Amino acid sequence: MSKLAVKLKLEIALENRLELLELRSLLTEFRDSGGEKEEALNILEELRTSLTEKDREDDVLDLMDFVVGFCSPQQAIWPSS
Repeated sequence: MSKLAVKLKLEIALENRLELLELRSLLTEFRDSGGEKEEALNILEELRTSLTEKDREDDVLDLMDFVVGFCSPQQAIWPSS
């Protein structure tokens, strides 16, 4: 999945108020298709700055935690290095 595709899917998912673990699965799909950790963080930061709803921003921050591994090891999207 391309960087643009995952960003669009995340935007739509956030607008449709998908649950956090459903949002996380989009990032795992991005990782599995060759997406890089830094790309995912950049996408999430772009989304975070464009959001107007506080609860959606919290979801994006939680997704960032999954990306960097600031979560339980089973929830981390990229293995810690």
